[in-house]
Amino acid sequence: MSNQGDQGDQGDQGDVGIVGTSGSGWTFPDRVDLPFMLERDPKKPKNPIEAQRIERESFGEGSWDPGWKAWRAVSDFGMTSWRDAIDGERDGDGFPNPKEVQEIFYPDAQVESTEKELDTLFTMARDERPDAVGEIVHQREEFISHFMWLCGGRRSTHPQTFLVYSIATLCSSVVTMHYKGHFNRPRPSQLAPALMPPIEFPGHASYPSGHSTQAHLFAMCAKETLPDQQKDSMAPALRALAARLARNREIAGLHYRSDSLAGKWLAPEIFGILRPLQIFGDALNAAKEEWK
Repeated sequence: MSNQGDQGDQGDQGDVGIVGTSGSGWTFPDRVDLPFMLERDPKKPKNPIEAQRIERESFGEGSWDPGWKAWRAVSDFGMTSWRDAIDGERDGDGFPNPKEVQEIFYPDAQVESTEKELDTLFTMARDERPDAVGEIVHQREEFISHFMWLCGGRRSTHPQTFLVYSIATLCSSVVTMHYKGHFNRPRPSQLAPALMPPIEFPGHASYPSGHSTQAHLFAMCAKETLPDQQKDSMAPALRALAARLARNREIAGLHYRSDSLAGKWLAPEIFGILRPLQIFGDALNAAKEEWK
């Protein structure tokens, strides 16, 4: 699966997974001396095909590319009270900061300072980056394909599933960009240049991780679309893939562990807001049919 033309470099939007929609698609050359429009109906040579007209009153719901159709969900999502829902989830305390999110997932462990997190990233870069760099580079562009392939599908065979992931991508991007702007946390390599990530860090703040948010959200979407008899058996692999994607961004020196944890915390919050939206619910129901 390609990165769908990346929509003018929006495919990964610098750490928001894949926003990609339709790609460059098929291209067809045409003759200069005899454009196709000048051809004639072989059965009725006097009739030029340029006179042909098709009766239809709409573009057609089935003609929408899943990636573009996903954009229609963004306005619906924007009309929800998603900020109140997320900020109010913790009794009005708002979105957890890097210290608080560590306490949520590791209540018995000592909270790591940013400096300690940087030390961990240097260790990961030394020990793991050479082996992980292939995945890091590939996942920079897109990772919907990872989840679809893990489940045994692809965009051409499961377009409604691709639509589910695309909606999740776009709407989660709205959320992560909001909180990235709020916390405005510097990237690890802005504090420790020697980390020197193997790919350019995106042009926005670090916390929370968009990749982690979307990866964990994709895992939830995937489990929801699968048949009941496969949900429990596939869940460990889906969770592992989400964790691996998030960790790869740490190995690359693009995120702190607390960035990844924030994305893991945020994913179920976003899923709960998406679930009642009709366009998402319809896509989810249609996706379930594709996996039967």
